[in-house]
Formats: sequence, structure tokens, C-alpha cells
Amino acid sequence: MRWFDFGSNWQAFSARRLDAGRLTAAVHSLQALLGKETLGGLSFLDVGCGTGLFSIAAHQLGAVKVVGIDLNPSCISISEQNRDRLAPKAPVLFQLGSAINREDLHSLGRFDIVYAWGSLHHTGAMWAAIRNVAQQVSPGGLLVLAIYNKHFTSPVWKLIKWFYNHLPGWGRVLMAVLFSGIIYIAKFLVTGRNPLEKERGMDFWFDVVDWVGGYPYEYTTPLEVEKFVKAQGFNTRHRIPARVPTGCNEFVFVKNDGPYFGNDLRDFMPTMKSGEYDQGWEMKWDDMKKYGPFSRHLRRIIKNLIRPLAFHSVLDVGCGQGSLLWELQAQFPHMKPTGTDLSMKALDLARRRVPEGEFHVSDLAQESLEDKFDLVICSEVLEHIPDDQTAIRHLARMTGKYLVVSGPQGRMRRFEATVGHVRNYAYGELVHKLEQNGFRMVRVIEWGFPFYSPLYRNFLDLLGGRGTEGQFGPARRLTSIGLYHLFRLNSAKRGDELIVLAEIA
Repeated sequence: MRWFDFGSNWQAFSARRLDAGRLTAAVHSLQALLGKETLGGLSFLDVGCGTGLFSIAAHQLGAVKVVGIDLNPSCISISEQNRDRLAPKAPVLFQLGSAINREDLHSLGRFDIVYAWGSLHHTGAMWAAIRNVAQQVSPGGLLVLAIYNKHFTSPVWKLIKWFYNHLPGWGRVLMAVLFSGIIYIAKFLVTGRNPLEKERGMDFWFDVVDWVGGYPYEYTTPLEVEKFVKAQGFNTRHRIPARVPTGCNEFVFVKNDGPYFGNDLRDFMPTMKSGEYDQGWEMKWDDMKKYGPFSRHLRRIIKNLIRPLAFHSVLDVGCGQGSLLWELQAQFPHMKPTGTDLSMKALDLARRRVPEGEFHVSDLAQESLEDKFDLVICSEVLEHIPDDQTAIRHLARMTGKYLVVSGPQGRMRRFEATVGHVRNYAYGELVHKLEQNGFRMVRVIEWGFPFYSPLYRNFLDLLGGRGTEGQFGPARRLTSIGLYHLFRLNSAKRGDELIVLAEIA
């Protein structure tokens, strides 16, 4: 087997591109992915360190113990040179080591954060490597993975990579040049973004060489990764779907035998500092829920979905300020409304809208109400909960007849992470999890193409989500009305907004 020489590629990248600006970009990407401004007091293991860039970034963020390992001796030498150039005298250790060698890892001890971004699928024994690095995570610590997504074109890419590594040097350069144009066009069409604008401090050309030549090459689905890592004693804290079909799905797992990162849902919202969730309902989100075109359509779809059903008691889990219960009560005056939410501010607003309702402060991630309800609705909630399997089990305990769940699927935009999304579901994933927990699907709607998703969501991403916050004056309301009617043209059979009607089996 001819393996790709990652060391040569990273050496060229380090010599031509790597500078303080790219280190800053790497620092910012670590902060965003981990949801932490600092790593002060923590230990950090970088598995497959490559250039050492993220080991150095972890030190810059305050990690007290940083170790980078790589199988390639050239990568260790390059990493040490980059450390001495970008962070002189930094106590960052680089040494030879393999993720598929248990003794190499065991000798290092355990770490608060084990980071293996885009490396384990190149070991030739990916599942063994994942199992091995998972064992190096301290109780309550984090495991960070990026693994190639499984797609029908993946076997073709494997053949391309194998062929590349059997070419002479000039043939490899020619092949990389040819594919750079193809990859540029494909990424632009899929993402709508300039592929030259790289994140994580990376570079388009050197990434192309990696994509075309990186062999061995393995891939799998997000569900398979999460199932395997969960069996190692972890819960999913955060997942970012691949932006392109054969790109990397990113995962952050928390080891579940320790309290280090906390269990309250708000602990997992990187931008939700203490009190901000309550203040959001008071100052930012009330008008968005009332007038926003997406929220209005979501309520319309839910009302149409449940109209044929026979129900009396209704529970809205994560009811927010009560807009959905208020509209349901107007259309179904016979129903008995109940709502739960984390925020007292939101529940105060809900009580004003629905004075006949019963409301409880409750965290679906931690508990369920003792009563059962004919209809349980959980709209735009599960994507905020790290351990969504436990949350779904809590929903099952409260469901007497029917459950309606909605949430986003497909690629997660940046602005969605800023409002606390820890995942967007892969296609079919949420249905699979509901079936695992005793639900039978009655109807599945995938709504939103093309005007809501990708067009509207991409536009909000450019604005950083700011277009949905604050009060809606006359001009914003008029704009929202126009978008609402435009959204009527969206497909109900294709889109990134999933609305599921299920019944308890």
C-alpha cells in the first residue's frame, strides 16, 4: 500500500503560508467549535498534529499541558519549527505516536480535550483509532473528531486517492492542478461561498492536495460515528454536518462519567451567558416568534398537521412566549393547554397570552412531567440539547397519543450555532431516533426549498442572525409579510426544516 506523504504537504504549507494570521484563525476556530473563550487550566492532546498549528492554538488559549503526536517524523519536525517560530519557548511537546497503537497513547495519560480533526480516517484502522483516542479522555472531558462523510461518490474518491499515490511526482502535480478547478467549482456551487476563503487557518491549494492524495481513506455516516462513540461512554455535545457531500462531519463528544462541563442545557449554549436566555425572550425574540415568516409558517404547518387528530390535552415543550399555544387555542377551543420552558421570562409572556394555560419551568434534557398528554409538541428544541436521546425518552414518557417534533436538518449555519444549536440533524437521523424510542411515524414533512433554505438561511448567515432580533416596526412587519407569502411557494417535500407527526407505539 502506498500512503500519502502528509509530511511533505504540511512542510510546503508551513514554509509558504503559515503565519501569525493563520494561527489567529485557528485559535478562533477552536473557540467556536468548543464553545469556550479560554482553555485555561485544561490539558490538550492533538492526535495527528500535522503542522502543530492547533496544538499551538490550544497553548495560546491557555491550556496548561499540550501534547501533539503524529506518525510522520516530518510532521513532528515541522511542528517543532512552527512552535519555535510562532510561539517561542511555548511548553508544547511534539512526539511520534500512532492512534492505532494503544501503548503510544497510554503512555501519555488522559487529557481534558482530545482533538483528532481529520486524521483518524487516514490511519487505515479508523474504528480502532477512534476507540483508542476515546480512552484518553478524562472524566467529563471532550473528544473532538472530524470524519469524512459517507456518500455514494466516496468509493470513487477512494479510487482517485489510490491512483494519485501510484503516479510519479509530475503526475501528482498535474492531477492536483486538474482537480483544483473541479473542486473549486463544485464547492462554490454547493456552498455558495468562495472556496479560497478558508477557515481554521488552512489554504485551498494544500487542502486540494490532501483531498486528492490523502490515502488511506475511510468514511462513514454521522449516525455510525455517534453510535460507536456513545458505546465508549460519551454523549454528543455538538455536531456540524459536512458542508460538501464528501467533506468532514465535525463532532464534539463529552465523556459522561464526570461533571466537568455541566449538565444544564444552558451550559452547552456557547453564546448564552448567565441570564442571556431570559433576557433574549424579554428583548430579542418575542416579535420574531410573533411576526417572523418562518415561525408563522411553522405554526401553520403544525396546525394543519394536527387538524384531523382527536385530542384534548396539549403540551408544548419549549413553548417560549406562547405564540403556538395561543394560536392552537383559537383554532381548537376544546383543548387544555400546558407549556414548559427553561425561561421564567418566556413563561411570563406565555401566561399573558394564554391565561387558561398551565405552565412549568422544566428542562427536557433533565426531566419529564409526570402527566401524559394526548398531544405533545416539541418544536425547534431538540437541536439545542446535547443528549437528545434522553430528551426523546422524556417526550415518550409524556406522550399519550401523538407527538409533533420539528427541527433543522442539513448543514448548520454559523448564526444557528450562536443561538445554541448543538446540531442540525442529518437526513433521516431524527426519524431514526424517534423510532428507536417507541414512536411510529404518521407523516414526515421536509419543508423549505428553495426560498427558506438555502436562500433565506444563507442570507441570515451573512447578517449573523441579526435580522431576526429586536422589535418589528412597520417596515420589518411588511417585509415579514412579503417573505411569508413568498415562503408559500416552498416545497413541502424537499427542504431542511423537518416536521414529524408520530404516534406512540
